[in-house]
Amino acid sequence: MLIGIFAILLISASVAYGRQQAQQTELNSSIAQANQDFTKYSAQKEDLESKRRAANSRIASAQSEFRQYRECIEIEETLFEIAEDAGATITRLIFTLPGEESLGGITYRVFSPVVTAEGEVLPELLLFSKKISESFSTVAIESAKIEGAEGDEKPQIVLQLKIYAYEE
Repeated sequence: MLIGIFAILLISASVAYGRQQAQQTELNSSIAQANQDFTKYSAQKEDLESKRRAANSRIASAQSEFRQYRECIEIEETLFEIAEDAGATITRLIFTLPGEESLGGITYRVFSPVVTAEGEVLPELLLFSKKISESFSTVAIESAKIEGAEGDEKPQIVLQLKIYAYEE
């Protein structure tokens, strides 16, 4: 009888050991698969992060360019409002994207429009020029040329401007 009990215990221990071995083999397989997945997903993560950084860079570039266009449009709108208030008409406006210029160790964006406006009388054009200086606190009138002030032609003024913008 003692031998029977011992045999049952031995068989039970063998079955339990066999189950543990099967579980351990399954766990080792799962760990190996998890390590492979980790390596694969780590590489995918790096690739996706690289793509995200590239996309963010493109977005920042597009936002910067959009901001420049928006600022140009705002300046143009202001110039047309000033002309209307002064009784002048803008007949030509040449506008390029801003450049950069350093003054006193600070880098500014510089908008350089060339504005041609005409009025019925010369004082309208002088008022137009004055209102530009008043409306843009950071404007420099690089050149001003008045044409047609004599004779039957409407007088016109050609202003080459520099408008400085600082962004913190």
